[in-house]
Amino acid sequence: MVASSALAITDPSQQPQQPPPNGGNTVVMGQPNPGMQGPVQQPPPQRMGVWLQARAGGGVQFMGGTQGNAFGSIAAGYIRPEGFGVTLYGAGRYIFSPVCNSGGVNCTGSGGLLDVEIGVVGRYTALPQSRLHPIAELGGQIHIMPFENGFGFGYGGQLAAGIEFDLTESLSLDVLARGQIMYAYFARGPGVADVGGFLGGRIEPVVGLTLYF
Repeated sequence: MVASSALAITDPSQQPQQPPPNGGNTVVMGQPNPGMQGPVQQPPPQRMGVWLQARAGGGVQFMGGTQGNAFGSIAAGYIRPEGFGVTLYGAGRYIFSPVCNSGGVNCTGSGGLLDVEIGVVGRYTALPQSRLHPIAELGGQIHIMPFENGFGFGYGGQLAAGIEFDLTESLSLDVLARGQIMYAYFARGPGVADVGGFLGGRIEPVVGLTLYF
């Protein structure tokens, strides 16, 4: 009996079992607790770079006098992630009063006339990752201006600057001030004196919506 008691004391299999620390789970020092991590931020969706655009505005022009005008335009373009892009646009502009030569003798008519404008514009968007960013545009355009018993054709360049505000991930609002300089010549039919050629300019505010894809 004494020998059995001594064996029970010294035999490890007879000792009471202690539960391992941490319930038997292995603890690795420095490993973060998954329950302490916050929500994972998803990166914003990448745009393809293609856009469609609609704009409207109006202003004043100086061409053999002073005329007011209003216009609307549609455009398509492409922009790179760095902020550089290009736009091809078409516009219809109504000039509220006729264009006359310096003597006021020959005019394009008694009323206004239409200006169909086609242009290519290079565009730069600063801070493209922010919601509000400055934009600048530089380009050139041609003008087709039919009038009663005559036809006008012109060409020139333009410069614009303003801001763009992202309304959603794909829709933006832009507001710009634009200046154009152009040369135009207005010719009549055979046997009638031409109105002549003019070097003119325009200043106009522009508001537009751009849909990105």
